Amino acid sequence: VVSTQSTGSSGINAEYGEMPPDQTDQLLLSLCQGLKGEPKILEKIIAIMREDKAKIRAQASVGNYKKAYIIAVNKKMRDEILWLQGVCETAGDNQTRDFCKKFLEHNPI
Repeated sequence: VVSTQSTGSSGINAEYGEMPPDQTDQLLLSLCQGLKGEPKILEKIIAIMREDKAKIRAQASVGNYKKAYIIAVNKKMRDEILWLQGVCETAGDNQTRDFCKKFLEHNPI
């Protein structure tokens, strides 16, 4: 039995111990992958995530590429924008792919 009570920055409590934040985000990310048609539930799960990288990957996993892009740009996460550009290319989201490309061109390493 797992408690869904948040423990602040330390992750989610479980009956037999505590799950670290990075593992919590990975668990939540795996839940998001099946929630494409459930935007309200998805947003609640993403709100619980601690790491921006996990939030970006969660949004992308359900096809919300623009939302993923906005998170990455706001945090200036160049590596995630590069990753997202490839995902958008594969998915055929040319508009978000082009946004990624322009950001990367205007923000070199």
